[in-house]
Amino acid sequence: MKVIFFDRDNTLNYDPGYLSDPDGVYLLPYVVEGLKILQKLNFQFIIITNQSGIGRGYFTEETLFKINQKLLSLLSKEGIDFLNIFYCPHTEKDNCSCRKPKPGLIHQALSLYPEIDLQQSWIIGDRISDIKTGESLSIKGILIDSSLQPDGTSPKNLIHVARNLKDAAEFIENHILKRN
Repeated sequence: MKVIFFDRDNTLNYDPGYLSDPDGVYLLPYVVEGLKILQKLNFQFIIITNQSGIGRGYFTEETLFKINQKLLSLLSKEGIDFLNIFYCPHTEKDNCSCRKPKPGLIHQALSLYPEIDLQQSWIIGDRISDIKTGESLSIKGILIDSSLQPDGTSPKNLIHVARNLKDAAEFIENHILKRN
């Protein structure tokens, strides 16, 4: 099974900073178009997201569940389904194994879905730390941010910087077509 691991905030949905209200969930432009391209390529989708707002006391896990359900509902209405959402509720000070850029959330996904083929999988996010999450597992990464360009400190697995999710999906589609 080939998977796209997505960061959530500012990758799939708008993030005002510690999104804590399900009514504030809005899809970013080109998300649906990008996901539909990836769906046609037979990718499964998993969200891996740091949610330190829980650890900071800004919102509860129950609120996070409602926010995630709203996001999944918006996508489902477009015919797009996700396998699962894995999240880290900790702050940086907790030094846990699940907070990105550590790969703990991916390991959680692998324990639940051992059929995931990491060589055919990708990781997409709006921060370098999202991409670094897949570096030790050699998961190809795409950074979504038109203002950033890779430099000497970029993770080895970062192979493209995209303007938006549709641009990222088109890059993956072209990458696959070149290999076949």
